[in-house]
Amino acid sequence: MTSINQDSYATGNIRSEGVGKPEILDAFEPHLACLMLLDTSSSMLGASGTPIGQRPIDRLNEGLRRFVDQVKTDPIAMRRIDVAVMRFASAPATMVQDFTPLSQMNPPQLQANGLTDMGNAIDMAISKVKEQNRKYEALGTPHYKSWIFMITDGAPTDSITNAKAKIADQEKKGRLKFWAIGVPGYDEATLANIVAEQGRAIALNDKDFTGIFNWVSDSMVTIMESQVGLEPEIGQETYNPGMVEIEVQV
Repeated sequence: MTSINQDSYATGNIRSEGVGKPEILDAFEPHLACLMLLDTSSSMLGASGTPIGQRPIDRLNEGLRRFVDQVKTDPIAMRRIDVAVMRFASAPATMVQDFTPLSQMNPPQLQANGLTDMGNAIDMAISKVKEQNRKYEALGTPHYKSWIFMITDGAPTDSITNAKAKIADQEKKGRLKFWAIGVPGYDEATLANIVAEQGRAIALNDKDFTGIFNWVSDSMVTIMESQVGLEPEIGQETYNPGMVEIEVQV
């Protein structure tokens, strides 16, 4: 395990990893690390001639902004949830925002271009949540299973074999919950294959991201009300209109 010097964190209830790094607020309360893994390949520009503001990438940016605004209304979530945003198109994936306390998060403005190197991005995302959990553990901070939400509208342009194995491994060890979310244009077989052992694959009926981000927000608040290690499973009975479970063949 990588050693982390606790003296690099601020004293009191606010801890930070070195100068200029995001803080861990209320480090002795349970925390949830949530990474948004977002497809920003060129297909997210939509069909040729789609007006700015109506393109999938614009709606994704708006959904992310509303998500942050909504979760920030919960005082417990404000202290306990740390959110990171990673975009993927052509390799390598890019960490747009490292793990940041929800109260300090400013939604990034994403741009669309490139291919859909999904396998590489999943590998990087899992590494980042493992790194964040090591920070929690170095501080003695209790933490829930990490969440990764991947949103995509296409098929991968690289191999997902290693990524699938890593997801299954972290899920079996009780360290991760991974959701694969497809918007129109996504490859159903790929998403079902990625989460074949967990079954967390969701399709959206259109490219309005409001419903899915509202659901993520509500799900986070539900988890904040549970004990670490006893988190409830967030099932399809909680889905908002426009969200459909993708059938997974194990």
